[in-house]
Amino acid sequence: LGRLYQESIPPEARKNLGAFFTKPKAATILATVAIDRWDEKILDPACGSGTLLTETYKRKKKLAPTHLSEEELHRKILFGIHGIDIMHFAHNMTSINLLAQNLTVPAGLENIKAGDGLEPMVISVSCEKNDPPAMRLIDWIERVRPERLPHENFDVVIMNPPFTRRERLSEVGELDRLEKLFRDAFKGEVVRGKVGYWAYFMSAADNMIKPKGKLAMVTPEEFFAGGSAESLRRFLFFNETFRERKYMPTKKPSRRYVIDYVIRSGKEVAFSEAALYRDYLVVFRKTKGKDKKPLSFIILKKPLDEMMEEEVATQ
Repeated sequence: LGRLYQESIPPEARKNLGAFFTKPKAATILATVAIDRWDEKILDPACGSGTLLTETYKRKKKLAPTHLSEEELHRKILFGIHGIDIMHFAHNMTSINLLAQNLTVPAGLENIKAGDGLEPMVISVSCEKNDPPAMRLIDWIERVRPERLPHENFDVVIMNPPFTRRERLSEVGELDRLEKLFRDAFKGEVVRGKVGYWAYFMSAADNMIKPKGKLAMVTPEEFFAGGSAESLRRFLFFNETFRERKYMPTKKPSRRYVIDYVIRSGKEVAFSEAALYRDYLVVFRKTKGKDKKPLSFIILKKPLDEMMEEEVATQ
């Protein structure tokens, strides 16, 4: 369905949206190294046709306890998977992909929504003490304002965000909106320089991730190299230009991110279909203080089509 999704979008629209679907084998690897428990709450704020969320479902199912019935397991896994996409066409394909994981069990899918996935992360709302630990996305939407998501309520944010270039954002008038949104929500410039749309998704995802949670992301090479993404790296790794947010009612404790995995292909340019620029699979972990876990830098020596992705991910 991911390839169908990409080929169905007119080329000009695909260019404007930066819409490239994640290769399924790459999605398997990323979901496997990012998800540790079957009951983790997952969000993809730019879910596209649902390739990453489908692999998330499969990973959670493998980790699930054996005493659950097939029907109960299917519904519980779906309950913990949340996705948003700006295109109704894409959000419907995600729903089809997830419901197709068990065609024999009737199930609703209210946690996959059509709409802007970026602004709800920036203008998030704090969880109340009396709220249940896992709440349906639709319940949050009905209880609070439609454009907000629960703050720090997800164990993993997994995504292949739109890679729309900054110049294109400016041409369509989106850049001014983004800069105002982030300027109002953050003290200091978290995103600056010539980075693209992906950088806004990356920084906003922090609002969604629980302490000790993870950001698993198809990450462009420009995040690691050069000065364009320096402010974003400082935001993630050194906790700079971060505190005193307009929309946060309480003061948050200090936090930073460490990298658990960087995965690079030695044979292919990208993990996204038809992409022309190098990208990586990266798992960031939200932590406080010192962290002694080593970073694993992995180079895949075969093309994805020649690999047994689950075996590779396990190794």
